[in-house]
Amino acid sequence: MEVQHIIHKHPLIFNEQLQNDRTRQDCCWCMETSPIVGSNYSCKECSWFILHKSCAESPRELHHLLHPKHPLILHAHQKWFICDGCNGLFQNWSYYCSHCNFNLDPKCASLRLTKESLCHDHPLTLVRKLLPFTCDFCGEEGEGMFYICTTCPFVVHPNCSSLMTSAEQATIDAEIHDHPLILCGNIYHSYVMLVEREIRQFYFCASCSFVVHQKCISFPKIVKVVRHKQHPLNLIYSLQDGQSHHKVCQICAQIVDTNYGLYYCSSCNFLVHLHCAMTKEERDQTFVPRLKDTKVIEEDPVCERHEKSIDLPPYVVKNSKRGVDGIEIDVEIQHFSHNHHLMLTNEPDINEQCDGLHFDDLFRCNACRRESNGFSYCCEDCDVDLDVKCASISNIFTHDSHVHKLILSSASGLDICSGCDSATQYGFRCGNCKFMLDFKCATLQHSTSYGPHEHPFILCYSAEDDSDGVTSSYYCADCSYPAHLNCILGKFPNIKFGKTYKVDIHEHLLTLVQKTWDHPSCKICKDPCEDLTLECAECNFSAHRSCCV
Repeated sequence: MEVQHIIHKHPLIFNEQLQNDRTRQDCCWCMETSPIVGSNYSCKECSWFILHKSCAESPRELHHLLHPKHPLILHAHQKWFICDGCNGLFQNWSYYCSHCNFNLDPKCASLRLTKESLCHDHPLTLVRKLLPFTCDFCGEEGEGMFYICTTCPFVVHPNCSSLMTSAEQATIDAEIHDHPLILCGNIYHSYVMLVEREIRQFYFCASCSFVVHQKCISFPKIVKVVRHKQHPLNLIYSLQDGQSHHKVCQICAQIVDTNYGLYYCSSCNFLVHLHCAMTKEERDQTFVPRLKDTKVIEEDPVCERHEKSIDLPPYVVKNSKRGVDGIEIDVEIQHFSHNHHLMLTNEPDINEQCDGLHFDDLFRCNACRRESNGFSYCCEDCDVDLDVKCASISNIFTHDSHVHKLILSSASGLDICSGCDSATQYGFRCGNCKFMLDFKCATLQHSTSYGPHEHPFILCYSAEDDSDGVTSSYYCADCSYPAHLNCILGKFPNIKFGKTYKVDIHEHLLTLVQKTWDHPSCKICKDPCEDLTLECAECNFSAHRSCCV
């Protein structure tokens, strides 16, 4: 049996049970977060699209007691809308009255008039009026439709009435605990083992008083994260005194409350928040726990190696070659920041001396955003390039300019780099203070030389006179001589000038140069040649690099 639903372009096939090929298990119509149980409709073409049977068969027009004046028509919204049944914010589809600008989201529109629920002993009746109330199950105040018991004064949110619709949900076995857990509600102040906060509904173990949020019940005992592929992380419920002095999440660089649940690798003193380890970007989806992984490693809590965390390598070598100079060259790697293997671009022949040049063309590094013609690690499928320096920097490391370890993390908003004052979301943050470096500043040379000057210049950070920030510069201690970064490194520090190109539009080899003061006209487009330019040493020919590609 097939139906054509208004919200999907392909026909939907009826199934008695949830099919194993589904990449999504919750209903795309009513948006209930729990997996569909029983009959449903799914799309053969789209493995992610699935609907409850009742949702798939929902009408395109209905009469609702909450809005008796006019019929409600199924309507596609271009913007977010507020449901007049529950005051929730929704997008996409609603049952809509154009005369009154009245909306009901699909879930509110399909609520049953009466229902049985394991959260209460008597049948519950839906009150289709917009009234303020206090839910007797979760203790939260609400405004809108609610279920009421006509036998006793029991009032409950529609969502709360569905929390316990079967005996299997009332008592469950969960991976995070050894005993059965019972769903409890209407408790106003309590503390759970995984997260400290006031709660209303939770699972409780009658054998050992273990308490856990409903949303925390699905945390696995063991996970792997992409930036720590060396070992799995164990779920622990607190960090004992003396076990570690490290209290900063090594994904987000924020403080971890070690009195509650966290993921921890005791071998590397690597700890992270529960929610950080479970994000789509950080969790290693390919990891399948083996029997030996399920045993939590017990070690001496005052072991010396726990006193400080280990700077971890940023990638795993998948393939390498030994060059003519005896140096091992990593030509294929699995970098923590990318799902696919990265290949060293145009690695030199096994008998060829490496000069550090990218033999194809210039590229822009996806991490530091600098242009370069050195080697890069590249994913051709995703058009990702990391220069060798950025690919080799650890996601947790000690920078010469700062006393604390820096952790590569992504902020919810934009942060200001302590080195260059640029705004960035992704950077190396200190968990102890507000110091943060973007990739460009984190990969600067700590010490460098400058042509005519006899002493080395050291990278330093100093407070600005008129602000709370800091600025980076190079400084010669012998001469008390400061200098701007660009004045020492140049505008293109990762480009090696002097490389020659053979192009079709000119008979001679062209040399890559930087034009800083004289700007000859490009022989192709006639505009002045500034910065990166290709010029001929044998004749008066200059052209933009982009014009020669």
